[in-house]
Amino acid sequence: MVELLCWDPIPTTTTTTTTTTLAASSTPASDWSSEEIFHGTVGVRVRDGLLMAHVDSRGWGYVCDDSFGSGDARAACAHLGYASSSYQIARRTGSSPVFVMDQLSCGASVDHLGECRFD
Repeated sequence: MVELLCWDPIPTTTTTTTTTTLAASSTPASDWSSEEIFHGTVGVRVRDGLLMAHVDSRGWGYVCDDSFGSGDARAACAHLGYASSSYQIARRTGSSPVFVMDQLSCGASVDHLGECRFD
């Protein structure tokens, strides 16, 4: 699983929404949650600091940390409407997580997780 923190909201010109701006150094990733944002058939959200995705009929589940890197974190935060990101691999205990994205690979110019390659 991936802990994700995003900050620096990307200005939008089409809609006005209320967003909480977080400074990377002031809020632990485990305390942060986001709205659910869909682009096409792929949705992204952060719950208790953990990156989750909704992919077609798979429903909501976690993004696997296999091969996850800074480009993937940047794309996930851009998907959520943020310009800056940081991440770390999460080692949390509990029930067996359901993964809906594995081997995520996002190119440098990708702005939505639906544009990335994944299993």
